[in-house]
Amino acid sequence: MDFEKISINNNDFYKAKRAILDGFVPSRPEKAKEEAARFRKIVDTVMNVPAGRETLMAVAKLRPPCKFGFEAFTDKGGCFNNGRILLNPNVSNDLLPAALVHEATHAIQD
Repeated sequence: MDFEKISINNNDFYKAKRAILDGFVPSRPEKAKEEAARFRKIVDTVMNVPAGRETLMAVAKLRPPCKFGFEAFTDKGGCFNNGRILLNPNVSNDLLPAALVHEATHAIQD
């Protein structure tokens, strides 16, 4: 696919980003602010890359909508299960955008 030719309507971009951010569920109430800020940075990083943006825009259209959050795993950066994309909070912020796109691809395939 030639990403240079993809035309992104700004309204679609912001609606998709809002849908992804609105789907975030913190692991615990006392971590809500910190986790939401971290998740927003991860989403911002992904939305700045054409392939990542396309993937998250597709996930934003899924019905029922995906939920997102953080959950610790010993052996992976994230997982997709039962309509939820979970990212491992113990993984570096440099790797979590790739984990988000990877798990979002599973959501689309489901």
